[in-house]
Amino acid sequence: MSSNNEYDFGSLKISIEENQGKSVIIFKGQIDENFEYKKIQLPQTQVIHFNLEEITLYNSCGIRNWLFFIREFSKYQELVFEKCSIGVIDQINMIPNSAGNARIDSFYAPYYCESCDNSESDQLINVHDHMEKIQGKVAPEFNCKTCSKPLSFDALEDSYFDFLTFDSVKKSA
Repeated sequence: MSSNNEYDFGSLKISIEENQGKSVIIFKGQIDENFEYKKIQLPQTQVIHFNLEEITLYNSCGIRNWLFFIREFSKYQELVFEKCSIGVIDQINMIPNSAGNARIDSFYAPYYCESCDNSESDQLINVHDHMEKIQGKVAPEFNCKTCSKPLSFDALEDSYFDFLTFDSVKKSA
């Protein structure tokens, strides 16, 4: 049995997909003052996956609501963050509580290709597959899809991977 619930908070769209005992909440847009988290009906599964690939921005009112939302969800269910956008990782690095007690399974990191006119290429990193490197604050290696040459990491490794030191991520290991 599958079901879908959708919520529209203006600049943020949320859809909840439940299928064969798995719940995925997909977030698209900006988390701002219009995010009325109390209106969201919680899925009844024990583990909830958050797809955060399309979160583009948090503002100050939005992060406050997000913190309340994550704290409320964390009381009753296990949270798994998947495909965290670069904006989500930046937010977690600035405000560690914004991950709550979630396990982070995958996230995007900024890369660019020096050979292809510095074209940007965000890369999805699976925490389990690259744990040793990223815990050592070393960016995994990727090749450009256009020219096949190595991509360069486009952030400071020491600070971008800070979120890996938080207890929530350690559960991913």
